[in-house]
Amino acid sequence: MFHRHHSHDEPERGKAEPARTEGVVLDWGPSTLYRTRQRLLVGVKFDDGQKVEFTEEITDVVLPPAGDLAALIQARTQEPIPVRMSVGDSIPVCYDPADRNRMWIDVAAVNEAATRRHTQALQARQARADALLDASPPVHPEVRDEPGY
Repeated sequence: MFHRHHSHDEPERGKAEPARTEGVVLDWGPSTLYRTRQRLLVGVKFDDGQKVEFTEEITDVVLPPAGDLAALIQARTQEPIPVRMSVGDSIPVCYDPADRNRMWIDVAAVNEAATRRHTQALQARQARADALLDASPPVHPEVRDEPGY
């Protein structure tokens, strides 16, 4: 089994498009250098039996694409979208088909999934709040004039 530390790097220009697969989070913890990053140990097993493990650090919140000023302003004015990983979670991975030992986390896919989960949670929270309001008795204006209200 091959294990190495890997810093996120995109494929070089002129190289083949990366292949995609699913890995498994084998271990995770906070970064030793950055408080807003988590360090993941990811394992991948290919159909032919080859196993590869690598470590990579990713941010623990969804960040806007580099250079997108509007998205950056929006991200700073709204609730941050958390990226949560646990041991045993499936995680999207990219790799170089010519060298399957060259792997990295598909951060864009991780962020898309985190954004989707966050949106679904917000919608569910709003639906629960609406149901509570619909089930509560109406408040009449004259009730506010009573003592103790």
